[in-house]
Amino acid sequence: MLHFRKARLALPMPTKSATIALFAGFSLIAACGAKKDSPAAKPSPADAAKKEQNNGNGDSIPAASSALGAFLKWADFDAYALPQGTQTDADNILSTLSWESKFYANFPEKNDGYDAATDTSLTPQERADALAEKKCREDITEKGTKIEVDKDIIKITFKIKNNCTPQEPYSQDGIFAMQCVGSDLSSLKGKTLKELDPILQDAEEPNGVCGKATEFKLLINHKVEAEYKIKYSTTTSYSNDTDSNQTSSPPSTVPMQQEFTTTVEGTGRSATLSATMRPDGSPCTYKRKDNTIVLDGECWDQEASRRTSEYTPQSGRKNETQVERNIYKAKGVVEEIGSKDIWHKAGTFDVTINEWKGTVTLSPNSAPRAILTSPSGGKIDQLIPVANSEPSDSKQSATEDNGSSSSGESASNKLPTN
Repeated sequence: MLHFRKARLALPMPTKSATIALFAGFSLIAACGAKKDSPAAKPSPADAAKKEQNNGNGDSIPAASSALGAFLKWADFDAYALPQGTQTDADNILSTLSWESKFYANFPEKNDGYDAATDTSLTPQERADALAEKKCREDITEKGTKIEVDKDIIKITFKIKNNCTPQEPYSQDGIFAMQCVGSDLSSLKGKTLKELDPILQDAEEPNGVCGKATEFKLLINHKVEAEYKIKYSTTTSYSNDTDSNQTSSPPSTVPMQQEFTTTVEGTGRSATLSATMRPDGSPCTYKRKDNTIVLDGECWDQEASRRTSEYTPQSGRKNETQVERNIYKAKGVVEEIGSKDIWHKAGTFDVTINEWKGTVTLSPNSAPRAILTSPSGGKIDQLIPVANSEPSDSKQSATEDNGSSSSGESASNKLPTN
């Protein structure tokens, strides 16, 4: 349950300095109202009116979710519509599935982070600047984070505006709240984000902070908006050879190598939403059964992103917009506590990755099987390969307004620690 998925948030800059530490704010939410042994209060007319927030599926978001900080509705994702005629390569779909850690009992984590502060190719001044920027991010994250613990509930709220690198400002809004029914989370009071991250990753284990919990509830809401500068150069070289059909005496001129450098400049904006909730917008629910944790009902994960790049006229490039949208609708997922296996062994997912739609079925004897099709006639019917290399730079991409190129990073769904 707490094997958080890799958020495939492609970043638009072609340089390492453009890497922005993004998190997908996850929330394990408390119950959808009062506990069973407490009578529910009768809502006032005003409260009843507040409950009528449509989630895009004809349902309203439960008041408890809104009170705990939920600020996204499924309908919010509809603003990230894919361009008509989108075509995503099948290899990129498989790469996306391979790096989706929700299918894994034990995701093959790799230390792939870049740290400019230890990059020996940079000058001492550049490394000093990188250290100052890292310290600035840590301070901003600490100031923009609120951690609350009450009995079996922990709630972490993020509201961060990062201007540590003026040319690449970004903001993050997120909510994490967890209820472990039957456990006492008071030991988490006073913990920092860095301390909480490993604790919450192993929360459901027998010796974890939620080891005695009989039930868990989960809701994620997260939003990121960023700006960036674009500047990079490309060099083209060629030789001015003479006509290859010339049959007379050797030419009097010597072929010369010439190079032309083109500088591309511009500005860009990106926005990303991600959420984990039930279809009606309430928290996802998991129940402990013997040595397993079983998803109760459905749990939906959805993420959507848009990146818009506007180039200067001198660049000779047209403006570009790239859109991505993924949806995973989980049913019947069973997690074996303490399992050493690579994959979870039971459950199904209705999957939409850009324009591809289909299912992923977990298996007790093999890797999950993905069966998806695209409107253009593309088909995938195979076992998902284990993530054993970096996601392709091309990734999945859906473009509009004259197309787009893509570059990016993969950010894991962990608490932001810098």
